[in-house]
Amino acid sequence: DVLLPLNLNALVQNGKAVYKKTPDHMMPAINFYEGISIAAQTLQSKHQKLELYIHDINDPAENITQLTTGRKMDSTDLIIGCLQSNDIPAIAAHAKKHKINFVSALSPSDADIKDNPYFILIQPTLKTHINQLIAYADKKYGKNPKYIFHTNKTSGEKEAYTQLREALIEEKDLSIIDCSRLKLSVDTLSKIFDSNKVNVVFV
Repeated sequence: DVLLPLNLNALVQNGKAVYKKTPDHMMPAINFYEGISIAAQTLQSKHQKLELYIHDINDPAENITQLTTGRKMDSTDLIIGCLQSNDIPAIAAHAKKHKINFVSALSPSDADIKDNPYFILIQPTLKTHINQLIAYADKKYGKNPKYIFHTNKTSGEKEAYTQLREALIEEKDLSIIDCSRLKLSVDTLSKIFDSNKVNVVFV
């Protein structure tokens, strides 16, 4: 069973497509579905028996509450969830109750899940992402000017900025740009960047 926020009800109404082009914010779930489909086809080509059920968790009939209180997933072998952190605890509890492995494939948050051997978290944390980005920048552009472009509108943005700033604390050639106070344009960027060097920007 694969849990995805596909928003199919928003894409198709009365049997007709609502949009000429799928909105960008819906593409991650669709891309995830395509990846799952490719993996399923590969397994089937190797003569593995597979039954795959896709649940659009943004559909009221398939939302997290319906899936965990109903019996749709009681006898599944595996749950793969492309879920936000607030949806993880209910699915993790369901997985533990029915002894089903649950792979959380999107959020790096463990949602404070403890003592649950059926909960599998595969997405690296924000800190891991940041360390990899900085390691790559240091290897390829170690002596180039570095910039952090940030806003602090949400708690997530504040947390990302704080971790990035702390990870770059020893960087000597670092400029911090608060984008909520600066209108980004060609003119403003040309005044900020060094035109003779590769400018490394962390956003």
